This record gives sequence, structure tokens and C-alpha cells, in this order.
Amino acid sequence: MINNEWLLSIVVFIVGFILTLLVLGNFQTALLAGLLAVPAAFAGLIAVNIQRRIAQKRVLTALQVEIRQMETWKYQLQQDLWAIANQSDQIQEQINYRQNQLNWLQVQIGEKQKYKQDLTLALIGLGEDKRVVEEAIYHLNQQKEELDLAVRSLKSQHYKSETTKNELLAALQHLKEEIAFQKTEKQRLQETIDFLRSQFHEWQMEDIEVHDITPPVEEVTSPETQKLLTARDDDRSDADLDAEWAEFVAQLTYPELEVLKAIVEQENPNSTIKNIAESNITMPELLIDAINSRAIATLGDIIIEPGTDAPAIADPEYLETVKKVLQIKAVSQ
Repeated sequence: MINNEWLLSIVVFIVGFILTLLVLGNFQTALLAGLLAVPAAFAGLIAVNIQRRIAQKRVLTALQVEIRQMETWKYQLQQDLWAIANQSDQIQEQINYRQNQLNWLQVQIGEKQKYKQDLTLALIGLGEDKRVVEEAIYHLNQQKEELDLAVRSLKSQHYKSETTKNELLAALQHLKEEIAFQKTEKQRLQETIDFLRSQFHEWQMEDIEVHDITPPVEEVTSPETQKLLTARDDDRSDADLDAEWAEFVAQLTYPELEVLKAIVEQENPNSTIKNIAESNITMPELLIDAINSRAIATLGDIIIEPGTDAPAIADPEYLETVKKVLQIKAVSQ
């Protein structure tokens, strides 16, 4: 180590001296620089040694930790070996205990076999009585089975009778409720139909009055009279159309009327239609399909555009008519 330090000092001095002399060209300055480079080199060497000692200390510490860990494992292995030895002793004791039990059981089996032989001899003597008893038991078992079958049959009939009775009572109650609902619905529809018929009759009477006071077409020459005749024809067409719509509205159920009203009054009625469907335990699509089916049957066309994000009236010409019939329906209710 000392030789290495002297060698390092000489090399540092020579390198510092030569470089300074080449750069500055002054001998004294180069000599001073070479001398200053020697302690600097020693300082660097000391720092390197310190760093190396720290690294060696860390390695030594890690090795000591591993040694302690290994000692711990060694202790645990010894404990496990002792536990296994103890378990081996316990197992051997259990084997001896089981062997003693086996010997005792063999003795008991021998005694039981002897007792069995004695019982066999006694049973042979009682064989005739046994056959008589068995015949009696056989007949009694047959009678018991017949009685059990009869009892099960009666219980089954009783259960079926009770079930049928409960089903009939439930069906009767359901029919009563359905009849009451149908009566209420029939009365409501009858009132609506009567009202619509009265409205239709009034419209017809107005058409008749207009027809009675209107002069023949051949005699009409003024533009005002021609406009009156055109308005009369339009009113008659509206009356016929309103009669079809009245029939259509009379067939709608209350939830379907609410759906149609929401479509007419709201720009985006999806939430309202969903609430109506949930209240009546159905789906919005089914309500819309039902309305369109009734419209096709009475009007010959659908009135709600299918397959759109927000349900709307299919034809703008139907919008005013739908509003009108809904107002009439609201007044009749």
C-alpha cells in the first residue's frame, strides 16, 4: 500500500509539473504546482479509501444480517425437528392405544359370536312360532297398507277439494272485480258515446238548417254565396271526419288517452309516457302500438309516427283534429 502511495505521489507530481511547465513555461510555478498536486492526490486517495470502507461496512452489515437470519432459520428448523419428534412419539402412543383397543374388540367379538350361536339355537326352537307370527304380521301389514291407501286417498281428495275451493273463490272474486270494472268502464264509454252522438246530432242539425236556407246552386251567382256553399260542404266533411274520430276516441282506454294527450301537448313526452306505462304495468311502445292499431281500424291510418326518439303526430293535418276530440273527451268526463 505504501509503495502504491509513493508511486501515485511521484506520478501526480510529474504530471502536474510537466503540464504546468508546458502551459506556463515557468519552472518555479511548475514545481509548486507539482508539489500541490501531491497532497490533492493523497486527499482523493483518502476519500476513496473512506468510501471503500463504508461500502465494505455495508457489505459486512448485510452479511451479519444474513448470518442472523440463517441462525434464526436454524433455530426454527430445530424447533420443527423437536415438534416432529414429539408428534412421532404421540403417534406411536396412539398406535399402541389402538392396538390395545383392537385386541379388546377381538375379545368382545368372540363373546358376541358365542352369544350369537346361543341365540341361533334358541331361534331354531322358536321357528314354528315365528312363522305363525309372521303370517299374522303379513295379514296385518296388508290391512294396514289398505288403510293407508284409503287415508291417503281421502287426504288427497280433501286437499284437492280445498285447492279447488280456494281457486274458485279467487276466480269468483276476480270476476266480481272485473265485472265491476267493466261496468264502470262501460258506463264511462256510454256517457262518452252519448255525448259524442249528441254533438254529432247537433252538427247534423246545423248542416240541415244550412242546407234548408241555402238557395239552389244554379241560382247562386255572387262570390259570397259560392263561399257559403263551399263552407257548408267543408262542414259536412268535418262532421263525417269527427264521427270517425269520435269512434276512435271511444275505443281508447284511459292510459292511451293520457299518452295521446301528452304527445299533443308536450314537445318531448317520453318521460310522461314512461310514467304512464309504469303506472299501468306495461311499456310505452305497447301503448303507442295499441293507439295506432285502433287508429288503423277506425281511421284507416296511424296517427303516431313510429320509430322516432320523441313520439309525435304522424300527419300535421291530424293535430288539430286530435286536439279537438281530446277537448270534447275532457268535457264529457
